[in-house]
Amino acid sequence: MPDDGAVESPKRTRRGARIAGRAGEGHIARFEDWMRVALYDPELGYYARNVRGIGARGDFATAATLHPALGEAVAAWAAARRKELFGGGLVPWNLIEAGPGTGNLARTVLEALPFFARRTVTLRLVETSPVLREAQRARLGGRATWYATMEDALAACEGRALVYASELLDALPVRVLRWRSEGWEELWISENGGECREEWRSAPSGGVAPPGAFSALSRKSPEGQRVEIAPAVREFFLSWKSSLSLGSLLLLDYGDSIETLYDRRPNGTVRGYAHHQRLEGADLYANAGLVDVTADVNFTDLIAWGEEQGLRATCFETQAEFLRRFVPRADARAASEPALAFLLDPRGAGAGFKALELRK
Repeated sequence: MPDDGAVESPKRTRRGARIAGRAGEGHIARFEDWMRVALYDPELGYYARNVRGIGARGDFATAATLHPALGEAVAAWAAARRKELFGGGLVPWNLIEAGPGTGNLARTVLEALPFFARRTVTLRLVETSPVLREAQRARLGGRATWYATMEDALAACEGRALVYASELLDALPVRVLRWRSEGWEELWISENGGECREEWRSAPSGGVAPPGAFSALSRKSPEGQRVEIAPAVREFFLSWKSSLSLGSLLLLDYGDSIETLYDRRPNGTVRGYAHHQRLEGADLYANAGLVDVTADVNFTDLIAWGEEQGLRATCFETQAEFLRRFVPRADARAASEPALAFLLDPRGAGAGFKALELRK
């Protein structure tokens, strides 16, 4: 019987050891570097080579693959902002999706746009994964143009665009830290004899990060509390925001503000998914390169970084609130559509996922 599940095997253990070795020197790597190789290395990375798909038959499902309501809501949001910022009628406009996954959300958004908005839009997709780009082309054909970076996509429309991203930032590498009475420690992944283990090292005495850059480091934490900081998210976020001259940015992801992000989560938020199974610790490291690795998004930091670039936060709400605002009769439909009810559930996805809009 073929071994196609996300369970530890000698072959997978060797792969995990190779990733740890490639991520660092001397068979030890900072968690952030390990996560980057595990997800994006051209030979070993999950997104580069091994992502099985997204949805019921893949490793994990996104809100966009569960029900078209999210695409309908994004389309309604885009149509409203288009009229406010660029005018209506036959005025051409640009819509950019960063990290389009399978392309399912982009297709739903296009089909849900009002007639004139659909006729005049240019859809630009930013994708680095060859596997996912092919999946997107299969769904969208010639209805989109692809770019490797946000800078390239924004340059193509002279910085005037509406931009959205759904469940993108959670897949960018994070540093994992643990609070001790003596100060912060940082998580490293070491490899010995093919086995990967966690190893904690004192954080640099000069400071973990630029002062004030990450809100998790400014709050008092209980002994042993793990937190994540996301230099890669910050770099991605700040590297292209100055390229946006006029537009609006919609970020949809799971996470929270710093005030409640780590409530009842002493081990932080890092985990992996394969075949809809959650993996942590040794199972995650042994299956590196074959599983999605993710961490919740700190929206407090996103808002602060946006303000640094002149982006004003105009709305921060739960996914349920966002869907109810832009999808007509959402609750009535949910009564007979279980997937939509799941997306609205205040005990789960409805509150766990957030929507943040930033305008410039």
